[in-house]
Amino acid sequence: MTSSPSPFKSLLFSFAFSPSLEVNILGANRLAGFLGGKLILLHVGGKTVKRTKIIEGVLDTFEQPDLPLEVRWQSGKPFDVIMEACETFDVDLLILDAGQHGRYLPVLCGVIRFYLWPSWL
Repeated sequence: MTSSPSPFKSLLFSFAFSPSLEVNILGANRLAGFLGGKLILLHVGGKTVKRTKIIEGVLDTFEQPDLPLEVRWQSGKPFDVIMEACETFDVDLLILDAGQHGRYLPVLCGVIRFYLWPSWL
């Protein structure tokens, strides 16, 4: 599944219920599969039956359903909750949903690729 040893064993994707939710979660799942890591999905906000069904529907479409996965729901200030989750779950790679600021995502991906790609491939 992985092409080389990866330093990323635990990936945390903090998601929002945006129009691109399914694409973003599937992308995080593919990345976790490529890196051979555990994927933790984190939503900062309330857990409802409707939201749970939406996430379960997305998870049913996973290409690699056997990958380690955990879904977490926590309330609080987003920055504080995300940082605490990174420490608690010993996260190696944090992935954030760009939400309404999606136009910045290509720049961010370029920066991440510039700093990470040469160091471990």
